[in-house]
Amino acid sequence: MTLYTNGTTMATEAEILSAASAISRGRQRRQNGGRKPKLSKAAQADVVIRLAAGESVNSVAQALGVSWATIKRLVST
Repeated sequence: MTLYTNGTTMATEAEILSAASAISRGRQRRQNGGRKPKLSKAAQADVVIRLAAGESVNSVAQALGVSWATIKRLVST
């Protein structure tokens, strides 16, 4: 089924439903506060200290049981 919006643009029913779902997910994230962090605030501080001391990202990640990407994401912010 094709719907016309504003007389010029065409949007399919699937596109409209997809947009509505995205809006709903955004509301849920705001209400629920998003995903829980893998590392506590204390563990995050420990990561910063260990990396400043020269320990590698992989060894810190293994010690804390998370992926190296989690550590890199933490220090990039």
